[in-house]
Amino acid sequence: MVAEQNSGTTSVNISDTLIQQNGFGIVSGNGAATVRIGRCSIYNNVNGFNFVGGGTIVSHGNNQIQGNGGSQTPSSTLSPGTT
Repeated sequence: MVAEQNSGTTSVNISDTLIQQNGFGIVSGNGAATVRIGRCSIYNNVNGFNFVGGGTIVSHGNNQIQGNGGSQTPSSTLSPGTT
């Protein structure tokens, strides 16, 4: 999954998704790109998360993330009930 924006903002919301055995699990970059993930399984990617040029990946805290190379930690985790 890739979210990029050279100007302005981009928001991507991903839920109930399996992301497995890719070069990159999730890429958020260039400009103000924000990816929010909830109830996702992210396994065995060469790089779990890639942050480029100010992009962020925000977790709802209910994801399964393991077996990835590189970063396996989102930029931040929302508190329950927060959107």
